[in-house]
Amino acid sequence: GLVTLHHSQMAVDISPAVIDKASGVRFLVEKTGVALDQILGMGDSRGDFPMLEIVGQVGCPANATQECKELVNRKGGYISPYNYAMGVVDIIRRFTKED
Repeated sequence: GLVTLHHSQMAVDISPAVIDKASGVRFLVEKTGVALDQILGMGDSRGDFPMLEIVGQVGCPANATQECKELVNRKGGYISPYNYAMGVVDIIRRFTKED
């Protein structure tokens, strides 16, 4: 009960049980005043879910887990056709309209 363990094909995340990526986003919102609905969250696996649930815009690369893709779809987000870093670049371009 002291830690949370999340794993994917690429990583194992071990975090204190009360801290997750959503905690970091909430801290950012508190310090900057940027609204949650204005924040883009990107993820590829279960460890990203708390953050993806609270932000206004979401995306994931093609190599994301099926569960992550379902969450992104449910929130009306964008699933890139590209894997890994290219997927991240594609998502950023999609939401910022940059070429």
